[in-house]
Formats: sequence, C-alpha cells, structure tokens
Amino acid sequence: MEIDIHVKVIRGSRRPPLRSAVQTAPLSSSIPHLDSVFATLGITPLRRIDHPPVHTIEAMLPYMGPGTPNECQERGAILVKNLFLKDRKKGYVLLTACYDSKFDIKEAGKGSLGAKDMRFADIDKLGEVLGVIPGSVTPLAIVSDKEKHQVTLALDSRLKNYRSVLVHPLAPKHNEQTLEVKTEDFLKLTSYTGHVPVWIDMSKM
Repeated sequence: MEIDIHVKVIRGSRRPPLRSAVQTAPLSSSIPHLDSVFATLGITPLRRIDHPPVHTIEAMLPYMGPGTPNECQERGAILVKNLFLKDRKKGYVLLTACYDSKFDIKEAGKGSLGAKDMRFADIDKLGEVLGVIPGSVTPLAIVSDKEKHQVTLALDSRLKNYRSVLVHPLAPKHNEQTLEVKTEDFLKLTSYTGHVPVWIDMSKM
C-alpha cells in the first residue's frame, strides 16, 4: 500500500511541495546491509518515508506525514536529531536526542559521559567511522561500528517515553528517506552491535 501526500504550494511561500510517499515495509533492497541486519534481528520498520534530500531537522519536519510533529508525538513517534561528537578521552560519541530537545554539547558531555572537552568531530570522519555523509547522521549507523567499537552511543532519556523513532537509513538513501522504527527494535539493534547506550537527562540542562 502506498500513500502519496501532496500539498499545493501557495504563491509566495518558500516551503517546498510535500512530495513524500509514506510506504509500508518491507524495505527496498537498495539498502542491502541494513535490510540484512533488520532481517537477522527480526526488525520490521513501521513505515518508510521517501522525500527530497534534507540536511536539517527544520527541513525534515514538513515530510513527517501523516500528521504534524505534535500529532506524531501523540501517537508515540518522535523524530530525532543526531550529533557526531568527539572528546579527547572518550573518543567519538554519537548523540541521539528528541528533535525538540535543547542542550549544550559541553554540558551534555559532562554528566553521564564524563567528557570534559566535547566538540563536533571532523566531518571527514563521518564516512570513515559511521559510513554516512554530512546531513544524514543516524543512530542506525552504529552498525558500522560493530567491529571496532570506536563510538559511544549517548541517548536522550526522553526516547524511553516513545513507542517509535523516526530516523534516516544508511547508504544509498542517506537523507532521502526516513524510517519509523520501534524504540524497542532500535535498542535491540544496539545490543546486536554491542553498544550499551549512555542515557542522558536533557531536561536538566
């Protein structure tokens, strides 16, 4: 089943037309590695949203359909934002938070992570460590670190309150597609990769 969502562009508006297609699983075979991991773990995404390339949370919001961000949250789904960070002692950190969480990177590092010098990692390390391109960082990229374990996974504690998360897949779709995955399935994936999440209470920042 495929649902096409179209929004007429109002003259003078800068918002792009909403051309996303919300589709049900199974995933396209064009994402063989992630598809294989999901199959191994028995994970079936709740839906897949195809959309034009997006590089920021703000650009992604119009393509979350069906429903506004608030409506998505009311049914238990949350869009996440992801930051690829680095600390001199802790090494690389993949921080995944609810899209509307507000926090200071350095403050986020000081708590449960015990990182005192948290900063953005070099962009050229994204592909090398996580296998993604700038503007398409996703918590699912933790599968790329299954063998080397160079990355600490830090998660917003608010994610526990939601039934599912909206995240980008891996190559080749990168930021041209968003998957809705059950939160429990995402945590199953982190267990598979051997990453124990560090939960951070963003509300205290």
